[in-house]
Amino acid sequence: MTHYQPIGATKIIYETTGKASQFGTLEELLRLSKEVEGVAPCVDFAHLHARTGANNSYEEFAALLELIEGELGLAVGLEDMHIHISGIDYSSAGERKHLNLADADLRYVELLQALRDFEVGGLIICESPSLEEDALLMQRVYRGLGNH
Repeated sequence: MTHYQPIGATKIIYETTGKASQFGTLEELLRLSKEVEGVAPCVDFAHLHARTGANNSYEEFAALLELIEGELGLAVGLEDMHIHISGIDYSSAGERKHLNLADADLRYVELLQALRDFEVGGLIICESPSLEEDALLMQRVYRGLGNH
């Protein structure tokens, strides 16, 4: 197997998916990231929540971050993450569509607290329909959080 050779800091990012019928569980992407040089996961927390309705509490977010750190290490896993956050509409089949945070059940404050407590670094992309408003909301909330 020929491995992708990154140029500088270039990575190929695979995003967690929002339907159980699709490739893209966190575990699948962590395995791919370990097996293929230059590949890293994009952790879409709304998609992870939509797959089963779980992954929506501080404890569950912390467990996901611990899994990432355990599989990829601190430097690769948590210090340079690529993250997507939004609200999400979902059914038993998974993701239907992205929603604004105020219109969804994603516990984004608990998620942001877990990211802060684990000292996660990297990039957060807001995928809400009103992305500017929700991005500013998350920034305000994150800046107001203390360590847990």
